[in-house]
Order: sequence, then structure tokens, then C-alpha cells
Amino acid sequence: MQPIVIPLDPPLRHAGGEIHELVLAEPEAQKMFMAWRAIESGANPESSAIFARDLVAKSSGLAESAVNDIPLSIMLTGAERLSDAIAAEVEGFELDESETEFVFPAPVTVGNIEYTSLSLREPTSGEAIKANSHLRNSQGPASQLKYQMALVSLVTGVPSPNVHRFPVTIVMKAARAIEVFSMAGRQTGAS
Repeated sequence: MQPIVIPLDPPLRHAGGEIHELVLAEPEAQKMFMAWRAIESGANPESSAIFARDLVAKSSGLAESAVNDIPLSIMLTGAERLSDAIAAEVEGFELDESETEFVFPAPVTVGNIEYTSLSLREPTSGEAIKANSHLRNSQGPASQLKYQMALVSLVTGVPSPNVHRFPVTIVMKAARAIEVFSMAGRQTGAS
């Protein structure tokens, strides 16, 4: 996913320097989860501002003190554009039911491990129940992403802490593909 660049005019003055543009990169899944927690139980002006601030902070690499100085309208615009770009990339993704390998557009390095793909399959009933437990109390965006991270980890065998560090679109696409396997199995009686 390409970074989103928002010019800051006038530049943001912070810590003796100037920031001329806000550059938002795709966040890790866990960072997106943390931002979405602000609006999990319902959006209101305060929770929307907290979500935008958290997402911009986690996606820009700027210090929280600098992010707190960004005008609210720019922060809300940045969070909205980044969220829309993530949604558009995931919505357009399809993995053919006959494919069991999800190849990443670029390698993902977590610690000293480089991931280039994930082997996918239909989840077992135990894996599905365990992943779905994250949706027990809420169907909000944070709970949905927590479910997706758990599903990907359980089905692929990649440790949860590593899945949490994957780019959010990788996790969402892999979960979407795993769900397609489940639906295909229901329709045909095979998996």
C-alpha cells in the first residue's frame, strides 16, 4: 500500500523544527487494533478524535506530542484517507478457492524471520470457535481485527505476536481468504 501524504500548510512547528507533510504508512495489525479500540463501543466526537490521533501516531512515526499539535481536521482527514485505502485494498482482494498459498506483495520481516507467504486452509471447528470468541462481546472494528489476527495465527501456525506485526492488509486479506475456504466447504460438503 502506498503511503498517504498530506501537506501541512502552514508547517507544524515542533521540537525546534518544522514538519511540512504528514506521511501515513500502512500500520501493523496490532497498531490498527489499538487505534480502533477508541471507537469499539460507538463513535462520538471524543472517541473519533482519539481514534484519529492514535491512527496518525501509529502510522506516521511522529511523537505523540507532535501528533497532538496537528489540527483536528487534518488528523481526521488523514485517518479517514488511510482507513479508506486499507478498506479499498482488502475489498478488491480475492484468492481463488483452489489456491492455498497467499503470497505477500513484499516480504514481511518480524524479528529475524522473513515471511513471504502463508499457507491457508479451512479452519477446524476448534480454531473457528477460538477465533470467534473475540467477537463474543462486540462486533466493532477492533474485535473484528482481533478475530482476524487470531484466525490467521491459528490456521497458519504463525505465532500470534508475529501476526500482530504483519501489515494490517495482509492480516485482513488472509482472514478473508480463510473465510472463503469455509464458505466453499459448506456449499460443497468438502473442504
